[in-house]
Amino acid sequence: MKIALIGANYTATSVGGFVTLTDELVNRLNNKNDICFIVYGETKEDKTIRFDNKGTKVVLIPRKGKIGLLLNRIGEINDAVYNEKADVIYLLGYVASLFISYKILKERGIKLVLNPDGLEWMRRKYNFFVKKFLRVSESVGLRKADFIITDSQEIGSYIKNVYGRETTFIPYGCGFNIGYNFDDLSLCKFGVEKEKYYMVVARCVPENYLIEIVKGFSAFSIAKKLLIVTNLSKDRYGNELIKLCEKDKRINLFGPIYDKRVLYYLRLNAFGYIHGHSVGGTNPSLVEAMGCGNIIAAHKNKFNLEVLGPELGYFFSNEGELKNILEMIEENKEVYIKRKLIKERAFRLYNWDLIVLLYLEFFNKLKEAHSNILDDDMENPLVREK
Repeated sequence: MKIALIGANYTATSVGGFVTLTDELVNRLNNKNDICFIVYGETKEDKTIRFDNKGTKVVLIPRKGKIGLLLNRIGEINDAVYNEKADVIYLLGYVASLFISYKILKERGIKLVLNPDGLEWMRRKYNFFVKKFLRVSESVGLRKADFIITDSQEIGSYIKNVYGRETTFIPYGCGFNIGYNFDDLSLCKFGVEKEKYYMVVARCVPENYLIEIVKGFSAFSIAKKLLIVTNLSKDRYGNELIKLCEKDKRINLFGPIYDKRVLYYLRLNAFGYIHGHSVGGTNPSLVEAMGCGNIIAAHKNKFNLEVLGPELGYFFSNEGELKNILEMIEENKEVYIKRKLIKERAFRLYNWDLIVLLYLEFFNKLKEAHSNILDDDMENPLVREK
């Protein structure tokens, strides 16, 4: 069974939750149990590039221009249908939902599995028209997909309540005992010391509450430092963040880091993690911080409460609440016990070993359904016309 993995914006240096998910599925399941993955990504070249990467076919579709993401995604889907003749399309994100020929998919017996990620249309960075487009895309995708996978039970409940669709819950994962070699790395480069800093990993957008995090941290004369890993956008929001960070010498606004090994090293040595994400389901950076045993202060919303658990995390809605939380953490002598419990929760619920088994079970059911369709077609070639 050929499964096209589409939507991770896959490149040689790409990072992110969907990229990590793609890597885990390919590395653990490709060419097993008659499962064959085709990984789709993007290239700046003018033509489509195909190559084999350790036994996995990779197809890179050109992406250029302001609407390059949308055109790239449409191109990936068309290639999976007409060139690679996939049996299943696992679509990560719904941005291209309006431009899929669902009739063609049905005629060719191709099953569409959709992972909607979070509630993209709620992001504050988008204008009215983009939000409207994303809301319509979400509606079409979730109504038309054959199967829906969510990495958040809260997102699953939202889909059930709004669209009346059943979903399959398979969470995002984090790594344990990865075996990285850190001999060439030093915390000095990042201006911090072991377990004497909090860390933030987030895109520089309003819904990630970076400005509120900085204000809350600066309001408390804590000895620890704050390391912010972000893309440092030069828009109005980004400029305000830069100015605020310049006022506090304890804050290191480092910029983006795309090396997974370096990010793991920094999380592993951090005392705590401050998570400002307010939109979406299970956020990878939160799960990965849990896996490293960080004490965590997170934005108070149902998604973060689900992942971290109300009893293990500290939750804030504004900078004042974050300041109070930091004070509370510094005075809590049992904080190391909570850090251990957080890591245990991550291992129990968000372990890639477990998650890949859930995916294998799901794909095996798809394979059985696909085989039944083929058997029926042999008996009656008009079966899909009924």
